[in-house]
Amino acid sequence: MIVTHDITIDLQNRKGVPRVDATQDDRYTRDIAITLMSGAEPWEFPSDAVTVIRYSKSDGVGGVYDTMPDGTAAWHAEGNVLTLALAPQVLTVPGAVMLSATVSRGEEILHIFSVAIQVLPKVAANEETIRIVDEAIAYIKSF
Repeated sequence: MIVTHDITIDLQNRKGVPRVDATQDDRYTRDIAITLMSGAEPWEFPSDAVTVIRYSKSDGVGGVYDTMPDGTAAWHAEGNVLTLALAPQVLTVPGAVMLSATVSRGEEILHIFSVAIQVLPKVAANEETIRIVDEAIAYIKSF
């Protein structure tokens, strides 16, 4: 099951950084659907634009991605909604994670915006439980 966090970002009037909660080691289960507005009007995602996702975790480790480890796209745009998938490495450490998305077209950067993720510590689970869950997710995704 994918948990989708719905947020709205006004690209003309950014008041604070939106925040979502996730749980440590939630793998392939979290998306953020961002409704993009430009003032009172929807900001339509250009068909030739791409998105790169960057993150910085509370342990000082960060990274950049546009695909998931399994090769699937980490983002999808339709109309004025940009959906970002949270890669497993984003949720490995409890604490604050800053996630930013850069929307560009060729060499032109159209927008950069951020989302704060509060990663809550996982419930005590041993490595066997994590392996079983990972196998179940892989099985479900094979359909």
